[in-house]
Parts: sequence; structure tokens; C-alpha cells
Amino acid sequence: MPASYPSSLFAFTPINNGDTSDASQIDNPVAEIIAIETGLLSGFQHVVKPLTDNTYDLGTSSLAWRDLFVKRNLTHLGYAGVGAPLVSNASKQLVEQALTNGQLLIGSTGAAPVAAGLTAGAGITITPAAGAITIAQSSTVGVLDRVVTLVSFSNTAAEQTLYSFAVPGGTLGTNKIIKLSVIGDHLINNGAPDSLRIKAKYGATTIFDGTIASINNGANRGAFTFDLELVAANATNAQRSKGFLQVGDSTQNNAAGTAGSILSTNTYTMYGVHNAIAEDSTASKNLVVTATMGTANAAIDVRVHTVYTELHN
Repeated sequence: MPASYPSSLFAFTPINNGDTSDASQIDNPVAEIIAIETGLLSGFQHVVKPLTDNTYDLGTSSLAWRDLFVKRNLTHLGYAGVGAPLVSNASKQLVEQALTNGQLLIGSTGAAPVAAGLTAGAGITITPAAGAITIAQSSTVGVLDRVVTLVSFSNTAAEQTLYSFAVPGGTLGTNKIIKLSVIGDHLINNGAPDSLRIKAKYGATTIFDGTIASINNGANRGAFTFDLELVAANATNAQRSKGFLQVGDSTQNNAAGTAGSILSTNTYTMYGVHNAIAEDSTASKNLVVTATMGTANAAIDVRVHTVYTELHN
């Protein structure tokens, strides 16, 4: 088995000019040199350490070691502090990057990663802490859902779903408000007035139910808007709501941008309040808007162009 080096520091006997050297004094250094060479070739078996701390390098800028293979962790590589990650800098040197509370390493194309915190967008707060980053909504308004795909039905007197959104559990809490707004139009062009019934439901509770019994007939489309507020009443199983429905016929409040007075006999409005909703808002609940026309006719239809649902703190 090859000798290992160094097992201990070897003590040499001083030899002065004119002294006769003993054979052992020649053989021992030779044995030590052979042990060093054999040990390096067969596998080094000792801790390698410099004589003085923070003084010597391993390789140079012009004579570098090619690869470094490490079985365990790279530790104690400097003085950046506990937990400092390693990054490659612009000179391709492996260095420690100190991070403060809430900072992350952010990549930069063609350059060394940088330590930086997250930047809060509109309505967002970011709170850094030791080992944590808290991201929260700070604004009083946030869009929960927005639909701009046309929804329409015609030639049926059955109840039809115009909009449905699953409100995630915990959204309303005990003190928040959900606002819903519907932008649509309708056509009643079958030669006679017809009715329109709009309903809104939260979970299993109908929170708005309004029927306009007789809307004038006409060749132009009439405007149709519906606005709803659902308010948490200081408990997760108590809510209140109010809804406002406005429908114009083709002569007074049509869908081509022409405004009409809500006091006109050709504009129909309804207002409703529900003061005893008791849905468990900690569970997901569907918020649904439906419409029912009085007559099934191909010349009678309802369309929804846009619906948006907001959360207000």
C-alpha cells in the first residue's frame, strides 16, 4: 500500500560542511518524496490547507484549474455571511452574493445575476421579511372576472343563463363588496310588445328577480343594462344585495349610442333589495344572471356584450 504524506513533520539532523552523512539521512528524504508522489498519483488522503489564512490562491488568472468536482457542499467560501448564495460575476468568477430580507437573485441576460426585491404593481403591496415575501392586494377595487364574448339567445321563452361566475370561497369575507355590471341589448320585432325577466342568483339564493311586463315593439335594438351589488354583512354567512335593471325600447333608448331619459315611458327601470341572504361565502358560490323572454319568436332576442365583476374592500 502506498505511503501517505504527511503523517507527521519529518525532523532532519543538521549536516554541516565536512560532516559525514549517515545513510538514513539520505534515505529518509527520498522516502518522503516518493511518498508524496505516490500519494498524489494514487489519491490524496489529507486535508489541504494554506500556511496563512486568506493569503494564497489555487491557480492563477493565466493558469487555471479546468474543473472542480466536489462531493459535498461548497461552504465557507468567503465573508458575505450565513446563507449567501454563489453567483458567477462578469469575470466568470464564483462569488458570494449577500441578500437582505426579501431579496431574490434576478437573472440579467449576458450579465451576472443581481440581488433585488420585487416591485409592486398597481394595487399590490409587497412586504419583505427574513426568509419571506408577502404579496397582498392593496387597492379598494379589483376585477374578479371580465367577459367580452357575445352571449345571445332567441326564439325561446325558457330561462337562459347570460352570465355565471364561481366566486371563490373566502372572497367576500365579512366586509367586502362584489359589484357586477351587464351591458347588453334586446330586440322585440314580432309586431307586439313582450316581457323581459332578469334574475340574479348567489349560490342557492335568488337575490334579484324583476320582470318588465310590456316592452314596446320596434325594428331597432333597445338597450339593456343590469347592475348588482352583493355586500358582506359582518359575517361570512350574511349578505345584502341591491340590483338595478334598465331596459329601453327601440324608439327611446336604443343600442346605437342614443341615450334616453329614464323618466320616459319608453324606458323601463326596476330596483330590488334583498336584506336576508345567508349563503356560506367561505365556500365557492356561483353568481349567475339569467333572462327570460315572454314569447318564443325568432324576432325576439336578448344579447349580452360585456360583463365585469369587481371586488371592493
